[in-house]
Amino acid sequence: MKLFLYIVLFALGLAQAQLFDSINPEGVVNAAAVQSSVSNVAAADADAVPLADTSYQYAGQHFLGKVLVEMLKTAPEGASSSAEEMAQIETAINQILDQYDTLVQGIGENPYDIGTAMAAFFEFSYDILHGTDSAPTDAQTLGAIKQWRIAISKTPELLQKTNEEKQVLAESLAGMSLFYLALIQNYQQTGQVQEAEVMKTQWLSLFKDVAGIELSQLEYVEDGLYVEAWMGAKPQLSPSTTVASPGPVSQTPSPTNPLSSTPTVEPQKNPLNPLAQIPEDPFVATFTGGDISLSLTGSSSAYTGELSFKGQTFPVKAIANAQGIIGTFNSGGTDFAFTASLSEKVLSFVTDGNTFALEKQAKNPLGN
Repeated sequence: MKLFLYIVLFALGLAQAQLFDSINPEGVVNAAAVQSSVSNVAAADADAVPLADTSYQYAGQHFLGKVLVEMLKTAPEGASSSAEEMAQIETAINQILDQYDTLVQGIGENPYDIGTAMAAFFEFSYDILHGTDSAPTDAQTLGAIKQWRIAISKTPELLQKTNEEKQVLAESLAGMSLFYLALIQNYQQTGQVQEAEVMKTQWLSLFKDVAGIELSQLEYVEDGLYVEAWMGAKPQLSPSTTVASPGPVSQTPSPTNPLSSTPTVEPQKNPLNPLAQIPEDPFVATFTGGDISLSLTGSSSAYTGELSFKGQTFPVKAIANAQGIIGTFNSGGTDFAFTASLSEKVLSFVTDGNTFALEKQAKNPLGN
């Protein structure tokens, strides 16, 4: 999940990062919710499965941005900020969460799941303490997601929450830890070492309050996470075992958990009217301009397709947001972020500061 951080730094450029400094997120990151499930966390077991579905139905909009903006309005730095600045911050938060959703889908998992968010909270916290060069591998990330799903499936007080409560909880766990990680990295990159250390110390204290353990007690083993206080003696590891260490994230395709996503119900067409049209998604189309072409299929929650540039083709994943779409294309095993917005028939495609104008191609109304 190292890739998350670099996408987040792009989004934070839209907001005044310093405004987050005075937020005390204890009321957002729910300690009771985390600690209610830790007694059910077990060592990674390839044969274990969740006892219940830990996912939720995404409401079509993020809630965390509104919550944090309301908190900022009462903070000293936020009190003098304009409505436009607050709107920019909320937009940045939404874009960060959109990217979180897209990239979790990129490793074959469901972002709309409390277990996924709990795993993200612990992994991003681990990165805050040890640095992103020591981030867990994909296998360890996937193992931790499974561990948390199993633990939460044994925790009735979390399963009984309403759909909206589950979404707020998930966005808070993943979002706040990701914000802190990105802010610390931002301070480090701009030479503000003291500010970075203050933020790190603040998060270590918050983590202890939320998780009930010191962050230094969290470890990653071959197939997931390990905390001795919760799991007892460390499981016997094989000689080939790898722990979280500096190095590139493995590009081996990850297996998809069949319980990790909610089945999609396809709209029904009138079989007697083959020309009947479902309302058209403006982004499900082919857009071309010069040497570049973008083709997308799917829906607003999960677009897929191909980006072609000077004879090369790159796989694309994206989702819709308030401004258009946001996603990534993969080149040589590395994901690169992009945004795109549509004005009539012209798509403005932006990546790494470069903007391409692509024209939407006409679709055959008698085609499939």
